[in-house]
Amino acid sequence: MSVVKRAVLLTLLLAAIGSFAAAGPEDCHGLNVTLQTKDIHKIFADWVLVWSVTDHDKGNALLPKVTSSHVEFRLRDDKTTVVFTERNMYTHQACVTYVINMTMPTDPLDSTMTTFPGSMEKDGLLEVYNETATVNFFETCPDCLSMVFKDSEGRFLLNYRREGDHRDVEKLKADHSDHHKLAACLGFPTNANPFNYDGAADFCHKKLSPAGPEDCHGLNVTLQTKDMHKIFADWVLVWSVTDHDKGNALLAKVTSSHVEFRLRDDKTTVVFTERNMYTHQACVTYVINMTMPTDPLDSTMTTFPGSMEKDGLLEVYNETATVNFFETCPDCLSMVFKDSEGRFLLNYRREGDHRDVEKLKADHSDHHKLAACLGFPANANPFNYDGAADFCHKKSSPAGPEDCHGLNVTLQTKDMHKIFGDWVLVWSTTDHDGYQALIPKVTSSHVEFRLRDDKKTVTFTERNMYTHQSCVTYVINMTMPIDPLDSTMTTFPGSMEKDGLLEVYNETATVNFFETCPDCLSMIFKDSEGRFLLNYRREGDHRDVEKLKADHSDHHKLAACLGLPANANPFNYDGAADFCHKKSSPEVEPEAS
Repeated sequence: MSVVKRAVLLTLLLAAIGSFAAAGPEDCHGLNVTLQTKDIHKIFADWVLVWSVTDHDKGNALLPKVTSSHVEFRLRDDKTTVVFTERNMYTHQACVTYVINMTMPTDPLDSTMTTFPGSMEKDGLLEVYNETATVNFFETCPDCLSMVFKDSEGRFLLNYRREGDHRDVEKLKADHSDHHKLAACLGFPTNANPFNYDGAADFCHKKLSPAGPEDCHGLNVTLQTKDMHKIFADWVLVWSVTDHDKGNALLAKVTSSHVEFRLRDDKTTVVFTERNMYTHQACVTYVINMTMPTDPLDSTMTTFPGSMEKDGLLEVYNETATVNFFETCPDCLSMVFKDSEGRFLLNYRREGDHRDVEKLKADHSDHHKLAACLGFPANANPFNYDGAADFCHKKSSPAGPEDCHGLNVTLQTKDMHKIFGDWVLVWSTTDHDGYQALIPKVTSSHVEFRLRDDKKTVTFTERNMYTHQSCVTYVINMTMPIDPLDSTMTTFPGSMEKDGLLEVYNETATVNFFETCPDCLSMIFKDSEGRFLLNYRREGDHRDVEKLKADHSDHHKLAACLGLPANANPFNYDGAADFCHKKSSPEVEPEAS
């Protein structure tokens, strides 16, 4: 085990009251009171090491090489694990980052934490950190943190200041006396040379002292919890910067990033869908769940498990991160995404306002100011959207209105009664790869729209027949729109039946209908995976194959107008395939003789 690994500045206080002849309680002046289990939440923050001492030779050899140590304590969603992230900067600007897991104490009388395996990253190489240690914290000032970390080599006493309160050098010096008293009280050698933070050294992942408020021009005002509804929309990334090497290597490969924020029906979960297009047209899609903030004074969101899809393979996305949004223009969104690697500043424009390249360039100055204000490196190469690059799931710039010939006029709320009836799918396309694989397997799709007696709920029943005559039936509930200016419907839980087995259908989607011919119905069904354009004919008008073929041109025009891929292979109904529950063309009864 290397010196670095064993002598880590683990920012965890081990109540390592050793067998040394420590000063008696009468000499400690209350400095050695351990933090109670009920107060452990006080450690969850970002801290800067301002003073440290150790009781073993390897630790004493390590401390003189340290220039700064920045640490974070976070509680995982399981409420039983504390994640301790420590970034140590050494002379010659070498950095080592530890991500160490610890047990959250549950005994009211014993707040000791124990470490279990985590990771160590140095020079871009990631290793398992497998040192067992105990950590104890001590009562101290509100913006201070004192802890003892004890492993097989010995002990560290680590005294921190909350980030933001770490730059007052005179105050730091004035505290040295108390640090020495606590060290003596806990039995640390009195002749050791402690680490003293100079109040100026930068951290591994960011500058020490970001631009002051006077340089921010109001750019760094966080979005309040009451205004969080403003994020729910579709956005395009126009500018981004990061404070860590892996992020910088990634940004250089990005050509576009399209994101969506949606609030789930439970009103407590925000779904963040991010589709990143990279050079060579590789796409990665993240669906990340976040907590909807409830504290009026803290709008920070925390992520919890979601998914990542790449090259058709779906994986669990299990990274823990915090997300903060900032006040900005009505069609803009700025957020900081912070995980164990570091931070991203992501500046978005509302989809539809993302193609004005001159405007995007004019905003660069404000983006740089916000980045400087938040402590991002000034010399980083940001991502700049070119206003033209396509997205993973659709074109950046759909056909203009002049090419739509009135096809993309949404059905008004007052005319929503026109959808109620039985319909047959005659043409469909999608902008999602997984769905592209599904479409060739469909032979027919019969749907019904019904308004429930409550006049608020629309029931959408869809019966899909696939090759080999397998059938899947969906019964999906939707909200009946009431806003005269917005006829969008939103789905809520329904059911799916396949092979005689009934399951809950719990996908959240939005549905929009378009003006079309009297016996036609066109709709967009959009969920977390992407969009379907579904063009129907009223049942009874679905068997005229020549007419169906003649309509293909209009279907393609509408698809192009809505930004659906031009090279996709659409579903075309053949006018004859039967439905799951009945024949496409009822048999004619023989005449009576």
